Amino acid sequence: MSVLKTLSAASCLLLLCAPVHADTGLADDATVCAGRLSAHLEHQWLMQNPAADRTEAARDAMVALLEAVGDVDDAATLALRIEAKHAHAALLQRATFGRLRNGAEAGRRADMRISACTRLVAGYLDARRDIHLPVPERATPVSAKVNAALHE
Repeated sequence: MSVLKTLSAASCLLLLCAPVHADTGLADDATVCAGRLSAHLEHQWLMQNPAADRTEAARDAMVALLEAVGDVDDAATLALRIEAKHAHAALLQRATFGRLRNGAEAGRRADMRISACTRLVAGYLDARRDIHLPVPERATPVSAKVNAALHE
């Protein structure tokens, strides 16, 4: 009986002393969504979509969330964000320039994925709007930077 008590005490001690690892689910979701929102924003700029301001605010909020929950400069995090951005850009290109049937399906997938991402930060953006605070400072669109450089 004492052997059984010793083994159970040892196993409990091992469980209590085991290293605790943070759940990377939110950090990974924020990383992927930051990449997707970046691709979506660039596509909206190219298509001159008026919803680009909302997407930019969502992307900035997602990056802020990512900075709060993960290591933004980690190589694996950057790789995941770039892969997500590239995959979403390809999906948007198929949706915009692909054949009718494939394009419609790609558009639905892109919308569904962006909707899931914006829901992660929707409360933050709604709260800032409700208390009349500006959303995080936006970066200047690429097209505006190019135009400014051309006219200098």
